[in-house]
Amino acid sequence: MVKIGLVALDGTKIKANAALESNRTYEHIESEVKRMLAEAKDAEEDKLYGKDKRGDELPEELQERGSRLARLKEFKARLEQEKAEKAAMQREKIEERQKQETEIGQKKRGRKPKEPEAAAKTDAKANATDPDSRIMKTRSGYVQGYNG
Repeated sequence: MVKIGLVALDGTKIKANAALESNRTYEHIESEVKRMLAEAKDAEEDKLYGKDKRGDELPEELQERGSRLARLKEFKARLEQEKAEKAAMQREKIEERQKQETEIGQKKRGRKPKEPEAAAKTDAKANATDPDSRIMKTRSGYVQGYNG
């Protein structure tokens, strides 16, 4: 026989196979993408070495620049999406609070929620090695990992 009931588990931090130092901010990713695109548009090198060559190319099996640029663009889009989601959640909090205040007829106690722009200004980061992992605080400091 099987008895069905409530099972509750506590989460644990699991270290990811990613370096904590490989986290990048939105501004850093944006500047690196601009720098890479500027390097790619160098007309003088195009005349000397050809359209897609610089003269100091790595062998094809070692060239990862295109995939790195695509990955950085993906990280940038992900950070923009997370920022938009946070702003939407913040707007919902403000609207819910205003709705409750109008129903009650008086102001609620406590700190008012910040405007979406102010709440979204936090320094969001994406990890270049493992984009699904997050920075987590443990007893012994910070670790790049997952909450299992």
